[in-house]
Amino acid sequence: MFGFKNRGEGRICNECVRIKNAKGNLKRAYGLTFGDIAQLLQDQDNACATCLAPFSQVDPDNFRMGDANVDHCHARGHHRGLLCMDCNIAPGKVKDNADTLSRMIDYLTA
Repeated sequence: MFGFKNRGEGRICNECVRIKNAKGNLKRAYGLTFGDIAQLLQDQDNACATCLAPFSQVDPDNFRMGDANVDHCHARGHHRGLLCMDCNIAPGKVKDNADTLSRMIDYLTA
């Protein structure tokens, strides 16, 4: 169903490779497990932490992040929550500077 890859001493299922990579990437990059992602989704009502748009493609039981992105602080290295792609890009564009974001809010509401 998923196909196989030839590896060293034998063949390995493509789906097994995907799951192993997904778990490893999440752990290595953010120190999180898919159990942690499931908890974050529950805490955030399965929606983006900032715009509140519901996630539609996330499935931690099948090790898929889908349209959820782990937001993290580059300076301190901790994760803050799950965001949609647009909301995840925004803090990076202003270099995580709260003063800049505050001025942007003032600008937009003037």
